[in-house]
Amino acid sequence: MAQQQQQMSETEKRRMEYREAFELFDTDGSGSISRKEMGDLMRKMGHNPSAQEIQDMINEVDADNNGEIDFEEFVAMMELQRVAIVIDENLIKKVFNRVDMSDKGILDEYQVNAGLYLLHYVPSEKEVEKIVKEFFAACKGRVDLKGFKSLVYRLPPLKKDEDAELREAFKVFDTDGNGTISIDELGKVMESLGEKLTVDELHAMFAEADKDGNYQIDFYEFKAMMLGK
Repeated sequence: MAQQQQQMSETEKRRMEYREAFELFDTDGSGSISRKEMGDLMRKMGHNPSAQEIQDMINEVDADNNGEIDFEEFVAMMELQRVAIVIDENLIKKVFNRVDMSDKGILDEYQVNAGLYLLHYVPSEKEVEKIVKEFFAACKGRVDLKGFKSLVYRLPPLKKDEDAELREAFKVFDTDGNGTISIDELGKVMESLGEKLTVDELHAMFAEADKDGNYQIDFYEFKAMMLGK
């Protein structure tokens, strides 16, 4: 009996994982996963199936032959394939908490973009920007942890980060981890590097890098400053 209860517990746990994955990739909220959504799901799970392979997977479990997969069909497919769903929830939660400076559990658009940056997405890329703006409008400006997680899994697979070394250098300057560099942070790091700047020199250096004049240096302004040097 104890073994049966344990098996039931494991089954229920898997169904909860399946339900979460299903909801994350049912991007239009229709209650079923289309072929496109299925392709996105498999790629997020580290697979790269062809269009025919995706269709074959759907056909194998599409009991009602409507060309889409509802939740029970999705469960059947997962059990059949024994595919491990890998969702790095800890990383997403860590990033969410890092940008949620007010500790209210709700992110504004600036904080969402800062979080995506920390996950190595580029919010200004057209494909990413479009998804973020549509998502932010749909949630009426209130993005909680579940919503942020959902947004991350809707984004296209990450490209190779050619700026990895610069991003690591940026993190050294961004001591509070909010995604931007303040004049105080710039001054402290320059001093630690042996560059003792006067107040005027520091302000001049900061103003030259702060292209949009918002008194913060973002990564792209930092990149321009570094490459300029």
